[in-house]
Parts: sequence; C-alpha cells; structure tokens
Amino acid sequence: SRRRHTRYISVTGVQTCALPICDKNLPWEQLQVLSSLKNIEYIFFGECREIAQAKSHLKGLSFAKLDEALHHAFSQAKNSDTVLLSPGGTSLDEFKSFEDRGNFFKKKVEDFASR
Repeated sequence: SRRRHTRYISVTGVQTCALPICDKNLPWEQLQVLSSLKNIEYIFFGECREIAQAKSHLKGLSFAKLDEALHHAFSQAKNSDTVLLSPGGTSLDEFKSFEDRGNFFKKKVEDFASR
C-alpha cells in the first residue's frame, strides 16, 4: 500500500504545499512547526521566498513565479497526491489581486485535471 503525502504548491503520494511569498515582515518563523510533518514537500515562490524559507527553516524548492512552482508540482503529482496553494502573502509582485491569483491557480488546476 502506498503512503499518502501532501505537497504544499503546490509534490509520489506526496502532498505539496506552495507557499506564495511577498510580504517581508510576516512571522515566517511560526511555520517551523510544520517541519515535524512527514511526507510534505514545500515549494516557495515569489519575490521574498528566500526570506520566508530561511526564517521558517522549511526545506523545499524555490521558484520565482507561481507558474514555475505549479509546473513542478503538477509534473511530479500522482493521482493520490494533494497539491495545496497556501498563500503566505499578497503575491502582488506577480498578480494584480487575490482574485487574479486565484483565477490563475484555478485555470492551472483545470488544465492539470484534464490531461
């Protein structure tokens, strides 16, 4: 039996969590509690991704843009995986609004689901 994983951004039987990063002064240290969770791949993106990753001490890949992060997550995802977009900032360096980012993510998920 395969173990299920969660990939956050957004990554086999792994959960992926994409953490969009834009705000420099947020309490990224509080994400350290997530380091004890197993089978989760963290993917950082956005203009302050390196700051957030350094302060959170979470291991994972880093991408400049959400599109790059999603491409990686979806290219690695299997049917039983979860890809979660967990906004950690405004992403105004890449999108004009939260709705714009949400619509972009929704379109990418629809494209992924139809392949």
